[in-house]
Amino acid sequence: MSTVNICSCPHDRKTALEVYRQSLKEFETLAADEPNSSIAQRGLAIAYSRLADALWDTPNRKQCAELYRKSLAISQQLAAADPNDKVARFGLAADLRNMGDVLAELGNLDGAIGYYRHAIAIVEVLSGADPGNLLRRSQVGEGMVTLGALLAKNKQLEAARQTTLRGPRHSSSSCRAGWDAARDQ
Repeated sequence: MSTVNICSCPHDRKTALEVYRQSLKEFETLAADEPNSSIAQRGLAIAYSRLADALWDTPNRKQCAELYRKSLAISQQLAAADPNDKVARFGLAADLRNMGDVLAELGNLDGAIGYYRHAIAIVEVLSGADPGNLLRRSQVGEGMVTLGALLAKNKQLEAARQTTLRGPRHSSSSCRAGWDAARDQ
């Protein structure tokens, strides 16, 4: 399987998108051939999410939403199949956050807020189980700050204030890249 980070070819988006699409086809085949393999299914979820990430700066956010939905459906199945699998739980949280992001861009603030709340709840549990993990703590903080902004945009000002104030307690920095790096473990 060949996957490429979109950032590694910023001057050739067309080639990067072709590589992501080819990678997705390969993971779809692998997942179809090995439907009971959590590794194959996780790879497919990541491939959907990566292609959506690569398409983010294009006009078609609805296509991003559909790819994120497919990734989320797989992540939900993996997390349900093994509730103790921290990687599966974090993959689910990352996909919930992605859906929150895309719904916010599409103007569905209520939906975005719901996805963000669910993602934060999962990461808070993961962070609580590993209190020394600064990456998890910062992901909770980043999620809180983003959720606070969504709540404010949705005119839920007191909830926005309370949520935003909780964010810095968890985070020493904003690290969206940390979500993606942890998801790909």
